[in-house]
Amino acid sequence: MQINIRTNFPDVAKALGDVQDKLASQVLARSLNRTIEQARTEMSRLIRAEYNLSASYVRERLAHALRMASAAAPTSLHSRHARCRAV
Repeated sequence: MQINIRTNFPDVAKALGDVQDKLASQVLARSLNRTIEQARTEMSRLIRAEYNLSASYVRERLAHALRMASAAAPTSLHSRHARCRAV
């Protein structure tokens, strides 16, 4: 009796590595998104504890402020430094 076993361990290891890389990226993105959600919630709670504002109003204003800050930060920071050097 003869038994012949063939394996493709290198292919399996590569496939598992690819899956791990993709999974790690997804886990990182999800954890960052969850952290951001928790930070927004905490910011809203702190603001509402200090001022008499509705949660929906604070949420709306925070979303707007965060959009403006993320859109303006790279270009405005660069522009400010460029102007300072020119003076």
